[in-house]
Amino acid sequence: MGKTISFIGNPGTGKTTFLVASIHRLSEIGWIKINLKKLPKDYGLWVDALISGEAIPPTVKDYEYPLEFNRTVTYKGSTIKLGRFFGVTMKVRDLRGEDYRRTTKAFKDSVSGASAVLVTIDASRSIDLGEALGGQIQPLIDGIRYMVETQSSLKYIGLIFTKRSFHNHTISDIREWVHIPLGPIIRYLKEEEIEFRVLEVDSRGAENKFNPWGIEAVYYDVLSTLGKVTGTKIDVTMDPDNIWIDTSITPPIDAKPQTPEPQTEEQAPVYKLGYRVKQKKSPKPKPKEGGQVGVMYLVICPSCGYKNPQGLTKCKNCGGPL
Repeated sequence: MGKTISFIGNPGTGKTTFLVASIHRLSEIGWIKINLKKLPKDYGLWVDALISGEAIPPTVKDYEYPLEFNRTVTYKGSTIKLGRFFGVTMKVRDLRGEDYRRTTKAFKDSVSGASAVLVTIDASRSIDLGEALGGQIQPLIDGIRYMVETQSSLKYIGLIFTKRSFHNHTISDIREWVHIPLGPIIRYLKEEEIEFRVLEVDSRGAENKFNPWGIEAVYYDVLSTLGKVTGTKIDVTMDPDNIWIDTSITPPIDAKPQTPEPQTEEQAPVYKLGYRVKQKKSPKPKPKEGGQVGVMYLVICPSCGYKNPQGLTKCKNCGGPL
């Protein structure tokens, strides 16, 4: 099995920001060990830009460096044993539409020997979803066909929609739109037993304060495909914690509401900036005078049929024994 995650995407789709957020978040939760000597020289500048809320300058070169995953990672009670895959190289490269379509040398080099390929896509370019994704999805068809036919180690292809706080397209709408041009290809991948996923992330955070959302879900999804899962394998596409609910950005007029329908008031989870918020339990009603919560007519008088409050020994209507 290969030990490479190839990370490709058109310029400006958020690859560098996602990678910086990945290093930050994965080290924070203890999934990887950072080797400072092997990080890109510009890493410190990128972090400064993210913390200050500034834009990261366009990258002008390709990067290749290791993400040293632990042999075992745990996510929400699900444990993945990575085995030989615990040390993994991340390849990063800018690709334009023509690079996918013609399967150029740049594309071939990017996916060579990969076990997983992540493709960043930017849906924030327009409030019209078709216009926003135009030119980013269709060229992948030739590229995916090439990967399947030539890369025997390939087990996972993921479309990662970035910049979540900058648009209001729901993930369900995105997936529906993606399946239109890629429908036959997705069926082909299923036959070849290659996992195909559509996920979303916010590498900066909804308030632009470098508070990444969705990062660990993406890596769990990749690693759970490549490694051995003990316990229940989580489907992150169905996990409510990975469905974007609220942003600090005012949604467009035609934006669809994204809050899932709650079953009951008590069951409805509360989210803020994409995260589930722990709710305090509602206080129990205080007993009224007499030590009862409200009035419960449970005792019927056998003599007159009067409904008496629970706890009485004599009927309040006729005085007969209860």
